[in-house]
Amino acid sequence: CTVCTRVMHEYATEFIQSDKEWTSTQIRRAGVALVVDAERGLVITDRYTVPQPLMHVELTFAQMFTTDADILFIHPQHNFVILRYE
Repeated sequence: CTVCTRVMHEYATEFIQSDKEWTSTQIRRAGVALVVDAERGLVITDRYTVPQPLMHVELTFAQMFTTDADILFIHPQHNFVILRYE
């Protein structure tokens, strides 16, 4: 599935990567995710896509179905994030 995140610029100061993000009012990121448990709605993705817990997260499956996801866990050292969808 694909992951799209967004957060207002005021909450994103520690992970801004580009000049475009510095001048934007909203930081948007996109990436991919792997469904690890469909029954429980668990998905794993990377920390570039979801760098902090204040982000709004949307998952898209097969380019047809989009749903919101909650951030369950962001590993403080390794590059992974666990998300949950309904």
